[in-house]
Amino acid sequence: MTPTRFVLLASLALLATAAVAQENVLVTQALVHAESKADIMPTAASINLQINNKTAPLTSLAPIKPSGIQIALLIDDGLSRSAGIQLNDLRSFASTLPPQIELLVGYMSNGSVRVLSPFSTDHTAAANVIRLPSGLPGQSASPYFCLSDFVKNWPQEENGNGAPKARIVMMVTNGVDPYNGSTRLDNQDSPYVGAAVLDAQRAGVAVYSIYYRDAGIRGGSASFSGQSYLQQVAEGTGGETYYEGTGNPVSLAPFFKQFLHDLTETFIATFNVDPAAGGREHLVAVYAPTDDKLAGMMAYTMRYAEELRDSRDYFRDIKKVAVDEDSLDLAKQLIKRRAAKFEPNKFVDGYEVALKELVQAKIDHAPIPHDEEIKPQRGKVISLMDALRKSIGDEETPRTGAKKPAAKHGSKPEAPAKGITLIKSEKPAAKAPKAAKRKSA
Repeated sequence: MTPTRFVLLASLALLATAAVAQENVLVTQALVHAESKADIMPTAASINLQINNKTAPLTSLAPIKPSGIQIALLIDDGLSRSAGIQLNDLRSFASTLPPQIELLVGYMSNGSVRVLSPFSTDHTAAANVIRLPSGLPGQSASPYFCLSDFVKNWPQEENGNGAPKARIVMMVTNGVDPYNGSTRLDNQDSPYVGAAVLDAQRAGVAVYSIYYRDAGIRGGSASFSGQSYLQQVAEGTGGETYYEGTGNPVSLAPFFKQFLHDLTETFIATFNVDPAAGGREHLVAVYAPTDDKLAGMMAYTMRYAEELRDSRDYFRDIKKVAVDEDSLDLAKQLIKRRAAKFEPNKFVDGYEVALKELVQAKIDHAPIPHDEEIKPQRGKVISLMDALRKSIGDEETPRTGAKKPAAKHGSKPEAPAKGITLIKSEKPAAKAPKAAKRKSA
């Protein structure tokens, strides 16, 4: 036996909604699809389950019963008119399902699903509403819009045992997402496909699909793109996708037969989940101040060892650089001079402030605020190291109110400072000698 699909119903997470709380744990269920080449039934011991990277044992593993299955048959209304030759296979599939299975029939059109027959065990009535697709190019808008809308509005129904039913979707579509632009090989990452997978996981829906060409986008790249997206959805939700090359299959009957066989290899796994294991439990360090004047205690959120990364992984590519002693001393002095007590109220989240101002301006219909443009100013070219030394030297010079000592007779006068200076004269002002011009370095 080879386990090929194991999707936790975050993936059938709605099976967890009906989960029962027992001693701070949630009894949760998930769908497991296992392919077996021999008639060997899987057991709870043969399934390896990990939750948040921690091994958790299964409490039970049982095959799904027909009475606990809902199948939604969703047909793309934009399929080519050649799909008419498949109507008998579609109706035969619907009418020959096991009688306890609930079946819904809908057509994907304009981004949603038009339900022609709701979930019911009346398979004959469901088969009778199956009709020829409209054949209009792009009729479904996008099969992934339709899928997201449908799974988010899945009806809440329970079986006789009070447990949610296994939710299965079978889509017949070409899988192309026209809203993701080109179908080139380098453009196969559609956000709408990802959103559909996430919506199906949240709703607990396993998505199966059969590839069939659309009336619109065609060609080899379109076929590859559609099949690739359908494979992504199947792998992300625990389903399967079926196709025959890049063309239309001769018959859908073999695919429906394989689909029903796959359901017989689907099991419901039951296990316990700790509600605190999803990140709501934190490691906290509690600090009690030693100063009696400080009231209260501080709690600091810590990290678990598995959440930390080795700093060597980040700094291993940084090479050592030789630093001369003068530069190192200067850096230390600069850091010491700029060091100060941390005051959180002096720091503002500029992005949040600007965003609030923008929103308020929109509300008030006022002009949108803009940052003032700072014009660059051209200055003199100076030595950065000399400027830093001078700055640190000025900081270390004591600043007192004492007057400077008078200059000695015969000493050379100091060079005049730049800018405007007030000079008190005790004698009648004499004609000042012209200042010597200084050559710039």
